[in-house]
Amino acid sequence: MNLSTLSIKRYVATYLIFLTLVFLGFYFSSQMNVSYYPDFSAPVLIVMTPYRSATPLQVEQNVTKVIEKAISSSKGIDEIESTSSDGFSLILIRLKWEADLKESKESIRENINFIMAQLPREAGTPTIYEVQSLIPPPMEIAFSSDRMNDVELKKFIKDKLLIYFQKLKDVGYVELLGGREKYVSIRVNKKRMEKYGLSVSRLVRLLSGDNIDYPLGFYKTGNKEFLLRLNAKFSSPEDIAEKVIMFAGTRAVRIKDIASVNFKIRSADSIYRVNGSRSIVLSLRKKSKGNSVNLCRDAKEVVKDLKKMYPFINFKVIKDESNFINKSMKTVLNNALYGGLLAAFIIFIFLGDLRSTLIIAVSIPSAIISSFVLMKIFNLSINTISLGGLALAVGMVVDASIVVIENISRNLELSEKKDFGLFAKASKEVTSAVIASILTSIVVFLPLAFLKGLASVLLGELALTVVFSLVFSGIVSLSLIPTLSYHFMGKQKRRVFFELFKRGFSEVEKVYAKFLNYLIEKKRRAVFTLFVFFIIFVLSLIPLKKIDFIMLPKVDQGEYKVELYFPVGTSVETTESFVSEVEKAIKSKFQFIDNVSTTIGKGSLFGEKVSNQAFIFVRLKDNSKRPHISDYVKKTSILLKEMNIPGLINYKVKQIEPTEGMVRPAVDVNVYGDNLKKLREIAENLVDKFGKIKGVQNLDISIKPGKQELSFIPDREKLAFYNYSPLFLAQDLKAEYDELKVGKVNIGDETYDLSVITDSLKPSPSKLYVSPLPNLSLPLKLFSSYQLKETSLQIKRFNFQRFVEIKGDLIGGSQRELKKKIDKIISNTKVPMGYRISQRGATKAIVDSFKTLGIALMIAIFLVYVVMASQFNSFLQPFIISFTIPLAMIGIFWGLFLTETPLSMNSFLGGIVLAGIVVNNGILLIDFINQKLETGMGFKEAIVEGSKLRIRPIMMTAFTTILGMLPLAISRSIGSESLSPLAIAVIFGLFTSTIATPLVIPSLYLLLVKNKNK
Repeated sequence: MNLSTLSIKRYVATYLIFLTLVFLGFYFSSQMNVSYYPDFSAPVLIVMTPYRSATPLQVEQNVTKVIEKAISSSKGIDEIESTSSDGFSLILIRLKWEADLKESKESIRENINFIMAQLPREAGTPTIYEVQSLIPPPMEIAFSSDRMNDVELKKFIKDKLLIYFQKLKDVGYVELLGGREKYVSIRVNKKRMEKYGLSVSRLVRLLSGDNIDYPLGFYKTGNKEFLLRLNAKFSSPEDIAEKVIMFAGTRAVRIKDIASVNFKIRSADSIYRVNGSRSIVLSLRKKSKGNSVNLCRDAKEVVKDLKKMYPFINFKVIKDESNFINKSMKTVLNNALYGGLLAAFIIFIFLGDLRSTLIIAVSIPSAIISSFVLMKIFNLSINTISLGGLALAVGMVVDASIVVIENISRNLELSEKKDFGLFAKASKEVTSAVIASILTSIVVFLPLAFLKGLASVLLGELALTVVFSLVFSGIVSLSLIPTLSYHFMGKQKRRVFFELFKRGFSEVEKVYAKFLNYLIEKKRRAVFTLFVFFIIFVLSLIPLKKIDFIMLPKVDQGEYKVELYFPVGTSVETTESFVSEVEKAIKSKFQFIDNVSTTIGKGSLFGEKVSNQAFIFVRLKDNSKRPHISDYVKKTSILLKEMNIPGLINYKVKQIEPTEGMVRPAVDVNVYGDNLKKLREIAENLVDKFGKIKGVQNLDISIKPGKQELSFIPDREKLAFYNYSPLFLAQDLKAEYDELKVGKVNIGDETYDLSVITDSLKPSPSKLYVSPLPNLSLPLKLFSSYQLKETSLQIKRFNFQRFVEIKGDLIGGSQRELKKKIDKIISNTKVPMGYRISQRGATKAIVDSFKTLGIALMIAIFLVYVVMASQFNSFLQPFIISFTIPLAMIGIFWGLFLTETPLSMNSFLGGIVLAGIVVNNGILLIDFINQKLETGMGFKEAIVEGSKLRIRPIMMTAFTTILGMLPLAISRSIGSESLSPLAIAVIFGLFTSTIATPLVIPSLYLLLVKNKNK
C-alpha cells in the first residue's frame, strides 16, 4: 500500500497531521531570531593594542611585531595582516574555515599573555575582538542635555542609564562613544622640583609604591580569625597632595609643595555630532544568535520609559536597523504571496476548476509553514536569505501537486464514475515521477548547505529552507492532495471561458503532436533539430561576454557615508569646524533626510585615532517618493566638489549596505616590499594609472606622509655615568611634552587615570634641562642627540612582510573590464627585485566564490544524474534528461543581458536552482514515454503520445514557477534587490528550457534509446 492509498483511507489522521504541522510552524516561527542576514561566525579575529603617542614605526617595532611573532604558532591561523598607525596597533587574523573560533581565540589570548612583559609599559592591554563585533550595530541612540555638560552627562549615562540597555535579552555588549572624562592631574612646578633636586622620573618612582590595597593573609587568635589587608589607597586629590615624597632636613616635603593636584577634564580626541550638535552616542550590538528586531524594539521601549524618568535628558534614536529588516521581510513575504496568487491563477486557467485550484493552493501554506518546524530544529533564523528560500520555493512546491492533481483530473474526465480506486491509481501513476523530480531538486540544493566561506553565509540557509519546503511538498502532493481530491473533486460543467481554453489547449496539444511526429519521422530531422538548438546555445555565449560580474547586488537601505580627509596634524576641533559646513549643506540641499551623525577623530571601522578624518553618516527617511540611494551618493559627490572646502585633500561618498565589512572593494591591489619610501613610489605610480580607468573613484593608498618625527638618540655611556637610564630620561621627556600616566586611582566608587605633567611652556629640545641626580640640572643635549625624520601615517604588514594597499570603488563601470585593465597595468609595471604586486579585492573574491559555486553546480548535476539513473535504472536516459540544463543556460545568459543584470552569487544560484527544476520536465516526458512503451505501444507512437500527455503539466509547472517568481524579479521595494537577480535567472532559464525541452528530449530519445518493442 503506497502513501497516497494509505492517506485516503486514513484521511482523519492525514488532516490532523497537517493541521498539527501548520500549527507548530506558526508557533516556531514566532520563536525564531530575526535579522537581515543569517548569523554567522566569520573566521576572523582582530587584536587591538593602543600605544599612546607612539609613531607608526615605534608601534610596528615594539608592539605589532612582538604580538605577530607570539601568535604565529596559534591554532588555526591562515593569514595575519597588521596595521601600525599613530598610537595604535591592529592585527587582523584570518583563520582557516574549518578552525574552531573559540579554541583559536583562546590560543591567541594565551600566547599574548605570555609576552605581555615584552610590550612597552605605555602600551595598553591587547584586546581580541571577533569580526562580528565590528560590523555596524543594529541600533544607536544619541544623548544630549541642556542641564549637564558632556562630562557630567557621560558619567550620568554610565552610572544611571547604561544598566537598562545592558540587561536587554538580545544585547551582546554596549559601547559609549563621545564625551569627555575626568582624570587626576599632578601638574608639577619645575622650579620647585629643582629646588628639592627632584625629577619627574624620581617622582614616578616614589609614587609607584603607593596607592595600593594589598591582601596580607590571615591571623588567628583563640577562636577568632581575621583578614589582614594593607590599605594605602588614595581617597581624593587632597589625599594625594598630602603624600610625603622626601625630607629636606627635618621638614617633610609633600607633593603639594612641588605640584598642584586636581581633577582635570581630558581634551577630546574624538567628537560625535548628531544633526549639528555634539552628542554622546550609545551603540548596541546584538549577541551571537540574538534577534536584531527584538533588540531594537526592546531598546526603544527602554528609551520611552527613560524619557519619562529623566525629562532633562534628550534621547534620539539615530539608527534603527529593525525598520529596514521589517520592510525587507514584508517585501519578501508580499512577493511570495503575490507569486502564490499568480501561480494559483495559472492553475485555475489550466484546470478550469475552482475546487482543484483551491486544493493545490492549500499545498503552498501546508509545505511552506511546515518548513518552519525543521528550520527551528536546525537553528535557522528568519532573515531575507531564509525567507528568500521560502519565496523561491513557492513556485516549486506546487509542481508536484500539479502533476498529481492534473493526472487525477485527466483520469476523472476519462472515467464514468468517481471511486476510491481511481484516485489511488491516478496518484500511483505519477508517484515515481514526483519522487524523482523532488529528489533531483533536493540534491541540487543540498550541497549549497555545506559550502564554505561567504557563500555558505549567503546561500546556506536559503538552500536548507528550500530543501525543507521540497520535502514537505512531496509529502503533501502524495498524501494531502489525493485525500482532498477524493473528498472534494468531481466532474463538473465548465464555464464557457474554461471550455474554450481547454479546447484551445487541446488544439495546441494536437499541433504539438503533429509537429513532433514530423520531427521524429526521420532521424535526420531529429538531428537537424538538435543542431539548431546547439547553434542557439553557442549564440547565447555572445551576451555572456558582455555581462558584468559582481559579488552581491547593491541594496538600498537608506544610508550612505561621506568620508573627509584633511592634512595630517589637523586637530579634531579644526576638522569639526570644516565638517559642520558639510553637514549644513547636506541637510539644506537634500530632501528626505532623517538624521546626520558624524564621527570626527576616530577610524571608520577599527577605532584608531585619526584627528584629521571625519565620517558623516546620512540616514534617509522611509519614503516611497525619495530617490534611490545612488542618486544621493552622486549628488553629494558633486556638492563636495562645488563647496571647495579649505584643506580638504580627499573625500569619498559610499552607499552603506547590509554587507558592510564583509565584501572587499572593487579595486584592491597590494604592493609588497621592505622599503616604505619605495613602496609608496610604486603605489602612487599605480594610483595615477588606475585613476584613468573609467568608473574608478575614491582611490586611496594605505601609506601616506605622517607627522614629522623628532627622534632622540640617547648616549648610553653618559647616561650610565649618572646612573640615569633611558627609561628615566623617557619619563622626564614625556612629562615635558605629554601626559605621563603613572597608574589609576580609586576615589569613591570611580576609577580615574593618574597622570603627571609639567606646568612650564614646552621648551625646544635644544634648550631643555633634565635632572639625572638630585640637585643637578644638565642640558638634554649632553645625554641625547636628535634628528628630524619623515614618518608614514601607517605601516601595513601581510604574513610578516610590509605592503601597501591600494583601494578604490567602481561607480557605473564593469567589474569584468576593470579586472582586465588592472591586470594589464600590473603586468606592464616594472618593480625592483624583492617587490611584487598582486590583485585582491572584489574581483578575487568573486572568482573564488564563483569557483565554489561552480563546484557546487557540478556536484549538483552529478547528484541529479545519480537520482535519475537510480529511478530509471538506466545510464542513458538520465544523460538525455541532463540536456535540459544547457537549454536553461540559454535563457539565463540572454535574460541577464537583456535586463542588464550583472552575474552575481545570487544570479549564479539561479542557475544552480534551474539544474534541479528543468530536469523535472525531462523526467515527466521520459517517464510517460516509458510507461507507454510498457503497454506495447509502437516506439515513435509512444514518444509522441507520452510527450503529448505531459505537455499540459509541463506548461502548468513552468508557468506557475515563472509567475511565482515574477514579483521577486520586478519588485523595486526595500530589500528586493538581493533576490531579484536569482528570480530573473530562473524565469528566463525556465522559459527557454520549457519551450525547447518538448522538442529536444524526444529527439534525443529517438536517436539514443533502443526500441525494445521492435
